[in-house]
Amino acid sequence: MKVKQLVLKQKGDIWEKRNSNLNEFLNDRLIIRTNDYIHIIDIRKISFIQASSNYSKINIMGEKSILSSKTLKHFEEKLINKGFLRIHSSYLVNSACISGIIKNGIWTIALQDNTKLPISRSYKERLFNILRLK
Repeated sequence: MKVKQLVLKQKGDIWEKRNSNLNEFLNDRLIIRTNDYIHIIDIRKISFIQASSNYSKINIMGEKSILSSKTLKHFEEKLINKGFLRIHSSYLVNSACISGIIKNGIWTIALQDNTKLPISRSYKERLFNILRLK
């Protein structure tokens, strides 16, 4: 009886370790289901996410973008504590991809790939506070 309990405990420990490793792996990933594919994306490769009605366009550095049926609000809730910033009602940006902020009539964020995204007036103050620019 004790041998069986020991074997079951060892199997439980193995599963616990596997689950721990899987959770670590998935912690830095975003899983996106499309019609014909399930994408597992490293969140560090996402430069920004753009709202498109009730869909979101996920822009991945050096790769094609992915259209998801999830809203921008859904992604904001998942990624806000992982370095992503809401800069506009239509944009969520990976702060690691920001190369600068430009004022040319309107405030704009410049990304490392030279993409320029508008900062809305309603998100500007919160963004500047987070970036400690005020």
